[in-house]
Amino acid sequence: MLSGQSGQGLALNNSIDDYLAVNTAENGRIKDWSKHSALIEYEFKFKKIPDKLYTYKAKEIGKERIKFMDEFFEKLKLELECK
Repeated sequence: MLSGQSGQGLALNNSIDDYLAVNTAENGRIKDWSKHSALIEYEFKFKKIPDKLYTYKAKEIGKERIKFMDEFFEKLKLELECK
């Protein structure tokens, strides 16, 4: 993952609301990229993609991908907790 090259962690140590309050500017830009993570990117950007697609088939595929990513991040969270 490119995020590892930027010093970003795999998990979110605080709540997303705390992250937004501390690490985003008024215009929504990220202040410190090392505090960012793939999970945050997923929660704020990628999860919304299926709702923005136009065709039934595209929405269907998008929902399948979101389900896959939800399962992936849940498994990752469990693995990180079992250190």
